[in-house]
Amino acid sequence: MNFALTVIGIVLGGIATLVTLVFAIISLSTGKQKNAGFWALGFAAAISILIFSIITLVQSISSKVKDGIEWIEQHDNSNNYQEEDVDQQIARNNWIDTLRAYTNGMYEGKVPADFYSAAFVDSDSLDRFVAPFLYPYSIRMDVYRNVADIIVDVRDTMFIQNVSQMAFDENFVIAKIDNNQSPELLKSGHAAIEYLLFDMRTGNFENAPTYEKLMDFANRIGCVGSRELKYVSELYSPWMQYEVYD
Repeated sequence: MNFALTVIGIVLGGIATLVTLVFAIISLSTGKQKNAGFWALGFAAAISILIFSIITLVQSISSKVKDGIEWIEQHDNSNNYQEEDVDQQIARNNWIDTLRAYTNGMYEGKVPADFYSAAFVDSDSLDRFVAPFLYPYSIRMDVYRNVADIIVDVRDTMFIQNVSQMAFDENFVIAKIDNNQSPELLKSGHAAIEYLLFDMRTGNFENAPTYEKLMDFANRIGCVGSRELKYVSELYSPWMQYEVYD
């Protein structure tokens, strides 16, 4: 309704402006100063109405354009969130498939149906979340520190702490340990960076000060799995929530 009145104001103001201007000019040309003054006042009033109506129309259009842009941005962000959720779900499913393929055959028929869940899990108050690793082990990822503990989720028993990178097969985990943010471990004699081979069948592990020495040990005991260390934070990134800013 306001838009329609504004348009009417522009039309009538424009007509009145032209009419009063024409009659003011005619009055001046014929020497009728009094009439010219009257038409000049009319012209001033008419052009004021015209200008006010134009300004009101521009503001109305600008407001509608702004609202339209905000609506598009909101829906675009919503679509982005939905696409991101789908991509993360696909990535989690793919990772779960990898874990299933590497599960030791000794556990065939013994893995609980819900163990290899690809569902998103929320972080706790310490900014950690627990996600599946190779049964019966889970990963407790510290989002803030980008390191993880390898645990048995049911008992919350910790086997390896502060894993920053790792490689694995169905029997062994080769891990790079980052203790830089664990003062208690450093005080107890652990190096800032350590390398470790974890036997998931027995729960035993072997430490080494360098990757090369650990590989020498791995070769001697017959570890034939992957040696390519990958960041745990990347492997489990589909379980992490990232804040999206405009």
